[in-house]
Amino acid sequence: MMLFRAGGELIVFQQKEVCNQPRWQPHRGEGDFLEIKEQYFPILSSKCIWEDGTRMEMIPVYVNPILYAALTLTIICFGAALYFRLHARRKPTKGKIKKK
Repeated sequence: MMLFRAGGELIVFQQKEVCNQPRWQPHRGEGDFLEIKEQYFPILSSKCIWEDGTRMEMIPVYVNPILYAALTLTIICFGAALYFRLHARRKPTKGKIKKK
């Protein structure tokens, strides 16, 4: 299922309907669509495959680099937060420490 935002409305398409749209392959008819192959790891991919072997990727090429850059940045931020939390200098409070 793919979600598109058009004119403020949320429209849901089945992938088979998306692959059969003439804007993807204007020279094809509706009967020669074969299957959709999806992959989620390590690369996000969703391909329309036709009977003659033609394949078309529905995920834009910039999505995977952005996804991995965001994941890398998240890991770096969590690592930095953990490092600074563990190595924070603790200042003694004045007048609140009771000595025996």
